[in-house]
Amino acid sequence: MEQNNPKVSVVVLVYNQERTITRTFDHILNQKTSFDYEIIVGEDCSIDNSRLICEEYAELYKDKIKLLPQAPNKGLLINYRDCLAKCTGEYIAVCAGDDWWHNSKKLQIQVEFMDAHPESVLVFTNYDIFHAAYNKYSHSVLPAESLNTRGIIDKLLRGFFLPTLTILYRRRLLQYIDLNEFKKRGYQAEDLPMFLEFALHGSLDCINVSTSTYTAMAGSLSHFDNTQKMERFMLNMRDIKINFIETHPDITSVLPQEIIVLYNRLIFNASFALLDRGKALQYVKMISVLYPIERKKKMVCKIRPLFGLYCLLKKFFK
Repeated sequence: MEQNNPKVSVVVLVYNQERTITRTFDHILNQKTSFDYEIIVGEDCSIDNSRLICEEYAELYKDKIKLLPQAPNKGLLINYRDCLAKCTGEYIAVCAGDDWWHNSKKLQIQVEFMDAHPESVLVFTNYDIFHAAYNKYSHSVLPAESLNTRGIIDKLLRGFFLPTLTILYRRRLLQYIDLNEFKKRGYQAEDLPMFLEFALHGSLDCINVSTSTYTAMAGSLSHFDNTQKMERFMLNMRDIKINFIETHPDITSVLPQEIIVLYNRLIFNASFALLDRGKALQYVKMISVLYPIERKKKMVCKIRPLFGLYCLLKKFFK
């Protein structure tokens, strides 16, 4: 029998994740809670067997899983929009089809916190990273300063990564969000502009316990396997932040020029890591003050034989 009043709606976005989606579902279904929760699944026209697996789970857990009807590929923002429209819980949590919640009390811990802190509009936690290419884990990766969320808007603008797979937020905040407008503006991500908007309406708080595991996999939206994709994504994040600053000039002390410098630096370092000498040289020229390690990278880039040797060594020790 379908649940009438779930406390939490869990949104699961799925695209070509047949190898991992079973693990994602199993860990969500393993949550130990004193309340009901529902799972809203947006499977976005995968070309593998993801849809079949989602259908099997939706049939097996009819009282808990709602699978959106099959449709042509929508893209991230519209798929998320359609999932949110089906949510009925007081709170919303999110988990991608290649991530998982290793802490079976994740939802319970977060709901208890939110119920006790009405001023809080979103809560997140520490998390682990699974490096798929190397089959290795990094544990509780949030730095200590991230636990203090005072001035969270400035921190988000200056590059703080708020781990989406760990969040829980109040559904009523959706009244301030227009994903169609995000799409019209060309935004490639839904989380950053949502977090910035949420922070205008209450506190974003961190619970220092690891609840979730993020899969770092080459080719995913924020884990790059080529400089073209990386540059497009980085410039898109830059534009999201500049748009927010220009729309809310009295909210933050961060200036647009600071964001431009930040992303020039990020693209330079990412290009160097991806062994794209030309792109690294292009962006290093736009940085007036380099950190010591960046000066060394610049020197390596400027001397072609030295850069070639660096590439060989990096590939050999990969």
